[in-house]
Amino acid sequence: LIGKATFRLLEAANDAGYHWDKIERFVDTKKCVQDCADCMLGCKRGAKWTSRVYGDEAVANGADLVLNTKVTKVITYGGKAIGVEGSRFGRKVNYYGKSVVLSGGVGDVSILRKTGIEEAGKEFSCDWLQFVGGIIPGMNTSKDQPMSVGTMEHYESDGFVIVPVFPNWSQLGVMLAFKGLSHIPKLANAFKYTGIMVKVRDELKGTIYNNPIIPFSKPVTREDQLKLDKGVGIIKKVLMKAGAPEDSIVALNPSGAHPCCTCRIGEVVDTNLETKIKGLYCCDASVLPSSMGIPVVWTAVALGKRLSNHLAKTVK
Repeated sequence: LIGKATFRLLEAANDAGYHWDKIERFVDTKKCVQDCADCMLGCKRGAKWTSRVYGDEAVANGADLVLNTKVTKVITYGGKAIGVEGSRFGRKVNYYGKSVVLSGGVGDVSILRKTGIEEAGKEFSCDWLQFVGGIIPGMNTSKDQPMSVGTMEHYESDGFVIVPVFPNWSQLGVMLAFKGLSHIPKLANAFKYTGIMVKVRDELKGTIYNNPIIPFSKPVTREDQLKLDKGVGIIKKVLMKAGAPEDSIVALNPSGAHPCCTCRIGEVVDTNLETKIKGLYCCDASVLPSSMGIPVVWTAVALGKRLSNHLAKTVK
C-alpha cells in the first residue's frame, strides 16, 4: 500500500545517512487499495479513520446530535456555565446542560471572549510546514499513500519531522501563485513531482482577532524559519539522492496546518480543561501548551476520553 516511489525515497534517505522508516497509519488496510492517494481528499472507501465513529457511538447511547448550528455565546448563571446560545437555520436557539464543553478549535476564542475570558487567543501555533517537490525520472509520488514513511529523528533535537507528501494539482496551483506568477508554468509538472514535507514545532506568536475580514495574524519567526530551512535542506539532499536534478526542485512557501494553543492549559484552562467559569471546558488542540509539530489526532482523542472520565465522576 505504501507505493514503489515512496519506498525509493525511503531507501534514498537512508543511503544519504538519515534514518527513515514506515509510519503507522489510521487506515483499515482491508479497505485500502494500491495506487490511491485520496487520503487527504476524502477516502471514498471508508478506509480512513474518522472521529465520526465516536459521534455515532454517542448517538447510539442516547446523545442528541444537532447539526447546522452555530454557537455564539455561553449562557452563565451565578458564575456557572449552564448552556449555549446560537443560531440554527436563521433562528435563535438555546441548549442547556450541567456542563459545557467547547471543541471548536480556533472558534473557541470568540465564544470565550464573549464570556469574559479575554486571555483566549493571545498567541497561538499552527505547525508551520513546507512542501518541497522534485522531478525524478521514471517515478513520482502522486498515486502513493502520503506520509506512509518518514523520520522523527530530528524531532527532539531540531523540532521538526519529515514525511513524503505533496499538494494535489489544484492546491499546487494556488501555492505556486503565492510564490509569484513566474512559477505558474510549473503547474504543468503537477503529476511529475515527487514531494516531501517538513513540519516544524513553531513558536507561540500571533493573535486571533474579533474581525471576520482579518481573523488572525501569525508571523514565521526567525527560529521557525531556521527549522524550515534546515528541513528543506535535508529534503533537497534526499530528492537529489533519489535522482532529482537540483534545478527541478521547488520549495513552496510555508503554510500552516493544526492551529492550536489558543486556550492553553495553565493560562486559559486548568489541568482538568476547565476555564475560570465553573462548568465551562475546552477540549481540543487549543488547550495544548505548545506546538506539537505532528498530527494532533490521538492527543485530542486522549484529551476527550480523559475529560469524559472526569465529568462522569464530578458532574451530578
